[in-house]
Amino acid sequence: MVLLVGDSSFNLVRSDSHALRDFWKFGFMDLFDAYAKFPSTECLRGAGIVTIKSGDGILYVHQGEMVTVRYGTDATPTDTGGRIDPSLPRYVGTSEMTSCHAVLITSPTGYALGHLDGGGRGRLTEEFFGTVTEFFDSISSSNETLDVHVIGGFLDNKGFSKNLSLQILTELLVSKRMFKLRTLCSYLLNDCITMKSGDQLHVPAIRAVVFDTHVGALFPASIQPEARGPLSVLRSSYVYSTSARSRMHNILDPISHCLILRPFVIEEDTMEALKCVEHCSHEQLQNFSTTPKQETDHFYEMLKRTSLLLTTLRKEKIDIFAGGNLEFIFDEITKQWCPVNPRAEEATENPLTCFK
Repeated sequence: MVLLVGDSSFNLVRSDSHALRDFWKFGFMDLFDAYAKFPSTECLRGAGIVTIKSGDGILYVHQGEMVTVRYGTDATPTDTGGRIDPSLPRYVGTSEMTSCHAVLITSPTGYALGHLDGGGRGRLTEEFFGTVTEFFDSISSSNETLDVHVIGGFLDNKGFSKNLSLQILTELLVSKRMFKLRTLCSYLLNDCITMKSGDQLHVPAIRAVVFDTHVGALFPASIQPEARGPLSVLRSSYVYSTSARSRMHNILDPISHCLILRPFVIEEDTMEALKCVEHCSHEQLQNFSTTPKQETDHFYEMLKRTSLLLTTLRKEKIDIFAGGNLEFIFDEITKQWCPVNPRAEEATENPLTCFK
């Protein structure tokens, strides 16, 4: 179909291998140039930062996770184009992005958000857009133009960010849906330079974002670790699972708005590597990241907590998913995700599953 960028339009056909190669070689930067020409296009880097603390109410998406959300029939439209849905938190967001990207797609009837890492040589990115397209086809007219926001990455020396931006933009160009590129703050447009140990270091300007559903706008964010639940440590371990190689973890029922964590398995070799984390030096811990110099302290703290959780569960022979899924519903009064089945309640009571 067509990707609208300012007053320009771009499109590709997946079966046209010659055109795809040309885009990867030349057209990719043309799209960035087209976006940069329009100052009226939303500028995320100049927006105010929204701080999210525990209890503020957020649908948080970890690396390897995604959500698709349809607003309920009792959702109230706002003057700014947002929606107030009592069954959902005001904010949806993600953080800890270095070479990873957040992709937000919105319409008057719902939204989708994914924290993509480029895994599977583009298969997971393609799978994400396939799921999103199917979702919006089910809740809106196929002729409706969807707004899309792409955030994350920087000028990393191994090209991870460039490759992921390329994957995402390619999927937008070959999609059967029409998209309007509202925000492009990825790769070189999200790069900034800082000084570290006397040397210049490229880092991402924006690492976290939230979409304010009441306002209908995207903002850079600071999301405290305690606000990244439920079960933030358990969920962060999904990226080490066998499932993470083939699909993203779609954690929300788009209609009932029940947050569902499905069972996943971590291979023995990966477990052995994670078991060593508690004995690793900081330099050794950097091997767990593709962009170690740009990671936050929280990344390494979460890595240690993930290792402790998984090794403890293995040692004590606890199957946290015994019997099936872990399910939660958002409580509008407490602004917390509350367990709705015994398995989820038991998991919440385990102090190692959460960041407190």
